[in-house]
Amino acid sequence: MQGDGVYKTTNAGKTWINIGLKNTQAIARVRIHPTNPISCT
Repeated sequence: MQGDGVYKTTNAGKTWINIGLKNTQAIARVRIHPTNPISCT
């Protein structure tokens, strides 16, 4: 399934914002930093 990037929510899923990789279409995995999970803005 193709997509349009990576999205982030800061309010438990009420709203989402695209934070990048819009032209990638397929993302194999997403890695979360173990000590700073909110470092991606």
